[in-house]
Amino acid sequence: MSAMKDIFGVALSVLLIGCQHPTDNTPPAAGDAAQVATTSTGEMFYLEPDELDKQMMLAKQGDTKAAMRVAGHYSLGENDTKKSLPWLTMAAENGDIVAMQNIASSLSMLGGKENCQAALDWFERAKREKSPEEIKEYGIDDSIARLKAGFDECVKRSR
Repeated sequence: MSAMKDIFGVALSVLLIGCQHPTDNTPPAAGDAAQVATTSTGEMFYLEPDELDKQMMLAKQGDTKAAMRVAGHYSLGENDTKKSLPWLTMAAENGDIVAMQNIASSLSMLGGKENCQAALDWFERAKREKSPEEIKEYGIDDSIARLKAGFDECVKRSR
């Protein structure tokens, strides 16, 4: 069980980092380079207690970005995947395509029939609810096709 938690934690961390919403891609100023180079992933996602409380309150009021910040705090800032999942699910249920993609990808990596079907359900929900531009940008059609084509292999990966 510990190995599964570790694998799931690493997978979720990679997904949260890799699937962030597009942001300002302006390169840091020359003086900022040292800060960028010395900041760990955990430090980037860690929220101080007052800020964490504020983000939790906003998330509970339906703010999907706040829910993603809380999920990132727990998953990457505190390395506690179990605590991050409810917040990631909250963001996905509120329509955040990155959260939907992260949950689907994580479930498919865990394997097992129930997880693989739930992963497919999340990808299909994203396809139903999101614009054609978002579906293309986040590769939802490709993810659905890959999961369907490899569904039997996904099921066999059960951890």
